[in-house]
Amino acid sequence: MNVTEMSVTDAMSAKEANTLLTELVRASEKSHVAWEETAFDDSYRCNFQEYVVRIGSSRSEDSSTYYVKVMNLLAEVVHQSREPEDLLERIYESALARLGVELVDTAPDHSEEETRAVTRPGLESPFIVGWPVDNDAHLFGREALRKLLRETVERGQPAQILSERRMGKTSLLRWVERHASTWQDRPVVLLDTQGIHGRSPATFVRALASALRKTTSGRPEEALKELLPVVVLVDEADGLAEPGHGFDDGFLEVLRSFGQTGDLVWISASYYDLRSLFESTGLTSSFLNDSRVLEVGQLEDEAARDIAAQAGENAVSVALDIAGGWAYGVQWVGDALWRRAENVDSVGDAFADVAGPLFYRWWLARSDEERSVLRSAVGGLAVKGLTSSIRRVARRLARRGLLVERSGAFVLPGAAWRDFVAAIG
Repeated sequence: MNVTEMSVTDAMSAKEANTLLTELVRASEKSHVAWEETAFDDSYRCNFQEYVVRIGSSRSEDSSTYYVKVMNLLAEVVHQSREPEDLLERIYESALARLGVELVDTAPDHSEEETRAVTRPGLESPFIVGWPVDNDAHLFGREALRKLLRETVERGQPAQILSERRMGKTSLLRWVERHASTWQDRPVVLLDTQGIHGRSPATFVRALASALRKTTSGRPEEALKELLPVVVLVDEADGLAEPGHGFDDGFLEVLRSFGQTGDLVWISASYYDLRSLFESTGLTSSFLNDSRVLEVGQLEDEAARDIAAQAGENAVSVALDIAGGWAYGVQWVGDALWRRAENVDSVGDAFADVAGPLFYRWWLARSDEERSVLRSAVGGLAVKGLTSSIRRVARRLARRGLLVERSGAFVLPGAAWRDFVAAIG
């Protein structure tokens, strides 16, 4: 595809797209990019991470280095575009053409000979890699969290699902979307903050009305009342409290008031506690002060084994050794084993390359105290004898899926994460 033939939005001209792609090609030729120099909005990352992984896996350069620069550039494209997924697809295909590589179907790349040797005729991989789970048949485990979410919706209590990137919060939110109307007899709406331009009460209410296929008028507070009762699910909710947002204490109090009357049930998924984020921008509303906070971490052992077993019983120990109980990791490794059952040795290294940039984001978000605990857990950190403060830090990390407590010790789940912490420490 020629870049000049791209259909671009008013927010980005063909010339700007050409310039961006030129930068993208230049970035591929660099051998080193300092992590500290990167700056991109995490809320955009999950939707197009697979594209970046595919581009990186098509090159011989260091994949982590290439990943960072490409991510920054693509984030800017998505930020400027009114149709991010469509434009991203075009940018991706054009970038591959400019880079002189062929389109690859999945990451990591598999040779034609290897694919012929291990692809199972007439079958598709049962694994879901890189995308939220959108049906119950493929959602493994999380039974305790699912029970709490159902109880929360039935009671009309607000809830926040918090987790590290790629830990599974969006899959849980979509599970709620599929079932909440049977728990509460009312419409259920899932909003993604990427689609709420302006981050203000007016744009929030307009997005809600659009999802409900309704029209409203008047001030946001009045318009919102016309849309009730409703269950509102907000993905990547951190975006609502970004610097420059237009929310105010008055509107947040309206949300809280409708929640207390039971007309508005709020469930959001985010990295940070949304109430704390709003407070950091100067707001003092007690919105979400009574929310139930649910943290998503590692899968239960049985659930992780069930996922990996889709590639055969022999894949279970390999997948869990490499990825621990990290749902995304088990899916990725399981898929790799399913596709190339005769070439197991390279799977761990390939997964470490793909997961490395994400591990680094996890690491950057940690405090010095948390990093110290993680380093200490590389060889296992015995619970007995820990000070209460260190033990609390370790259990906080365990709730986020970065440690697991097993046989009287805190350990790092999976060889890929453990090796990363050991190397960076």
